[in-house]
Amino acid sequence: MNASRILVASPVDGSPETASVSLGYSSGIRALERANANVLPYSLCFSDDLARARSRCASIALERPGWDWLLWWDDDVVCKDVSIVQRMVDAAGRHGLEMIGAPYPRKRIQASFPYKPLRTQLEAGRIEWRDEVQLVECIGFGFVLTSRSCLSLMTQRWNKEWFTDVREGQPPRETIALFKQIHTDESSVLGPNGLPMRFRDLLSEDYSFCWRWREMGGSIGMYVGEGSPLMHVGAHGYTGQVTNQEGTF
Repeated sequence: MNASRILVASPVDGSPETASVSLGYSSGIRALERANANVLPYSLCFSDDLARARSRCASIALERPGWDWLLWWDDDVVCKDVSIVQRMVDAAGRHGLEMIGAPYPRKRIQASFPYKPLRTQLEAGRIEWRDEVQLVECIGFGFVLTSRSCLSLMTQRWNKEWFTDVREGQPPRETIALFKQIHTDESSVLGPNGLPMRFRDLLSEDYSFCWRWREMGGSIGMYVGEGSPLMHVGAHGYTGQVTNQEGTF
């Protein structure tokens, strides 16, 4: 694996000195570092809020030379074999993708996965795949690769959404809010009483990033090949699996 072309960003909960991360994450990061991957220091990434922290990571990453892919890896997501990173890079190349993520279950006993199918998939009433990659509308950012080109193009496209990022001990800097949360368009749905009610969703910071990328015409791949799905660590180690040969989670 040519890990030297991988840069890793991990927002953590708390300060760099006191933040706790899952053992599986820590072991995986060390394995990537031994393979010559580079990791953005936690001091850049701690999650005062995720939209700010992730936007900061993207901005500072683009100032660093020598990498092709930024791996967004949350500290509670575990992959037992980091060679999945290379398989995801290879799959992205075969499918012409600038963004690809591996699924992991939400922290619930009934397994469900943080991704949003394409509208055409929802209209078909069934999500199937027989390949290693499924195109999706949005995906959770627990384990996602974005190319340098993806982040560079998005920074240019959304340059009016800047904010002054202020960190203790650092000079203020203008940063593009690629992960700023957005509202969906207003629509009408049936409420609990059966009467119409207006509805507008507030997307999470990672889904907001996905929305911006797709708004530019970009595609998002969900990797469902070897090593996927990953584990999500909370009160339990939450896992999931493909339930049939067609690949429906």
